[in-house]
Amino acid sequence: MLLFNAAPALASEWRTIELPARPLNIAENSGTLWVCGADELIAASDDGGKTWTAKHNLRNGGLLLSIGFANEQFGYAVGTGGVIFVTKDGGKTWDSVKVPAQVVYWAAFADEKHGLIHTPRNIYTTSDGGTTWIPVQIDLTHEDLKGFSHVLNVVAPTADHMAIVLSQGNSSVYDYRLFVTKDGGAKWSVSEIPSTGLGRLTSHGGEYWFAGMEVIEKDKPGGGYGVPLVMHSADAEKWTHLPRWSKHEFSECNSQGCLYWDGAAVQLPPTDPIRFWTSLRRKSLQRHGQSQKEQFAQWERP
Repeated sequence: MLLFNAAPALASEWRTIELPARPLNIAENSGTLWVCGADELIAASDDGGKTWTAKHNLRNGGLLLSIGFANEQFGYAVGTGGVIFVTKDGGKTWDSVKVPAQVVYWAAFADEKHGLIHTPRNIYTTSDGGTTWIPVQIDLTHEDLKGFSHVLNVVAPTADHMAIVLSQGNSSVYDYRLFVTKDGGAKWSVSEIPSTGLGRLTSHGGEYWFAGMEVIEKDKPGGGYGVPLVMHSADAEKWTHLPRWSKHEFSECNSQGCLYWDGAAVQLPPTDPIRFWTSLRRKSLQRHGQSQKEQFAQWERP
């Protein structure tokens, strides 16, 4: 079952959506909502979650753990069973592609040919749409990577630029390293960004987007302190910092936006001036600077 609401409403107005199998993850692509889950479920909604259509579903099939899209036409869903599912027609049809592992935790594709997958033992890249998979060689004994044995996520902004987020633990509270390639996976190197904590690395518009925190004024008496940080880069070396607009750090981000710990959200890339969404006590959504009446009027407008 899926708990969903198509527009801002009171908590009591949320309703449960019945689906053919249990959903495990959700994504959006060009206005269409997508879920994946048990029994190889892939389902879509074109009306904001009111109605859903199963695009792929196999009784007693594997678990699909995550789903994503590289563009309007190419998408992918990964999980158990030794295959990933891909679409090249915007989700109308889904075909299976064999992978060199029974489980794929996460995947990231720049287009229908170039991408990488995270499996229990290795990370693999492909440049031919999954016909061949090449394992990424990560030397965890190297001084720059010693102790960074956890993979938090993988990102593929373009066919040439990809990144693996390595961490000393299984969450974003631990120290991290970016393991990046500029040539589609032929060579990899460590990209370190001093005095930062990474909440989430994602891609948007062919660039890396970094959301987390930065320690500033470390040289002052009493030490420094952390402030929220959002920046983007085409190569994971030269980063453009966005103006800081909040005293709070982000708790989660994806290619469309970021959430704060207190329920507020901001889209990526942020507008100028910054406008964010916040969850009120009555459990409705409101854009900063608008009244609740104005907000409902905006959402209800065709």
